[in-house]
Amino acid sequence: MKKIFAILLCLMLVFSVCSCSDNNDEKNDTSSETVSTRELTETEIKFNKLELKPDCFLALTSENDLTDMFSTSFLEKTYDFEVNKASAEKLLKENLNKITKGKKTNLDKATACYDWIIKNVEYHDYGFSNWVSLIVTLNDKQGNPFDFAYTYYAMLRYIGIDAKLEKGFRSLEVGGNSMHSWVTVEMDGVKYYIDPFTDNNNADLQQKETCYDCFLKTDEEVGYRYIED
Repeated sequence: MKKIFAILLCLMLVFSVCSCSDNNDEKNDTSSETVSTRELTETEIKFNKLELKPDCFLALTSENDLTDMFSTSFLEKTYDFEVNKASAEKLLKENLNKITKGKKTNLDKATACYDWIIKNVEYHDYGFSNWVSLIVTLNDKQGNPFDFAYTYYAMLRYIGIDAKLEKGFRSLEVGGNSMHSWVTVEMDGVKYYIDPFTDNNNADLQQKETCYDCFLKTDEEVGYRYIED
């Protein structure tokens, strides 16, 4: 009887040791997942520290802008909503709420918007560079460099990032310049370039879902390719 009891006791001790070992392995797995976050660059850290300035600039602009009224005449389709700034702003807010849901930092929100544009919007020869761009990119999922840039600029403005929409030319790798539009953000007196259209092309060329070759880059990093008009 004593031998049986001793055997049972040994089995219980062995099971207890194994159980502790399993629990430790689980804890180790969890901790390794926790520290697997990507280290941010100095630029990204500065971007995250930007003070947000809530901005609903579309609602503050005039509905009687002749340039905007003229631009709508080039739209190639009809819509089940009225084509005006109010509709454009509604589309922007609805999409931003979905795209940035659960995102906490400036960088997380800005990156999510950038990814969305690159993954979802395809090239088309529109080129409005105003609130109409929001309708063709967010609703039609199409646009050209001016639409890509304006949409991302509007997204950043509504998040609260004090971004600037730029127009001019971009020097091409094969030589010459092309009319272009992009976005800039200034931090500590340095201008950082953001070009969703070029990264859309880069992603296609590299066969990737998204690309950051022209995301928060200095003039030097983008090869001094951008020439303001």
